[in-house]
Amino acid sequence: MRLPSPTARAMWSRARRYRVAAGGRFEARSAAIIIRSNESGPTKEAPPIGSLLIAWQSPTPETATIYRLQWDPESGGSERELWRALDVLAGIGGD
Repeated sequence: MRLPSPTARAMWSRARRYRVAAGGRFEARSAAIIIRSNESGPTKEAPPIGSLLIAWQSPTPETATIYRLQWDPESGGSERELWRALDVLAGIGGD
């Protein structure tokens, strides 16, 4: 999934805003966002249910590519849950 770099940076900014330490469910890293379960309240111990990986400045300096979406059904992750998290990060449906 190719995105304009400003859009991708905004998604990472939202992930930091809704980080686990602030009561959210995201853990932003340099090239990944880890999505944690929120069933029992988000904590650092909450299992990761999914993640997305990004290549910055790929294929051009003005774009970024999310090249992997992954989820763990055993921890409560699903494709639907991951797309819902992407909507939140993209600012769709309530930011």
